[in-house]
Amino acid sequence: MTLMNEEELARQRLFEKWVKKKSWSIHDAACLFLSIDPESEVSGPELERLQQGMQLAIDGDDLKIINSTSIGDHVLEPLVVFQWARRTGVSLPPALVALMEFIMKITMSSGSEPIPTFETPVKGGTKDVENVLGGCLAVVTNFPEECKGRGGKMKVELILKMLTKHAEILFDDGYPVLSSTAIRDIVTNWVQKLS
Repeated sequence: MTLMNEEELARQRLFEKWVKKKSWSIHDAACLFLSIDPESEVSGPELERLQQGMQLAIDGDDLKIINSTSIGDHVLEPLVVFQWARRTGVSLPPALVALMEFIMKITMSSGSEPIPTFETPVKGGTKDVENVLGGCLAVVTNFPEECKGRGGKMKVELILKMLTKHAEILFDDGYPVLSSTAIRDIVTNWVQKLS
């Protein structure tokens, strides 16, 4: 097992934050494809080239948008713009590719039907549930073998063990304020949806 250096960990956290979002702007997508935080004030020829390419794809109906804002910004679905980038040969960061492929795997069931969203069955708030789910995604992405049992399937106990082991780097805001039973239920529900 190879541990990430500080820069890789920061990039991983950036991608984990953004893959959970329901939509991206053209700017967001272009920044992420270049491993740049979309919330930072950046510009440059490579960023502009990517944004122009996406705009041309939207204008040519090759890239579908969710809607446009009143100031003309297009709102894109992350998986759609990611698939467009792969189709068109955009060079993508491997960590983002791994996360997006994992998201595609868990959000698509038979055909292209999305898996039902997780409903919060516990007190503690949506943010705590999202933190646990983000932690699950992070450990399964970064330590897939440590999360699988002998049969090659994800195991709740092993994921919980990895969440505890890596809690300090997974949960910036501190370990979620949920009971161990609630966390187990969240992880169990998530693993069942993967199967």
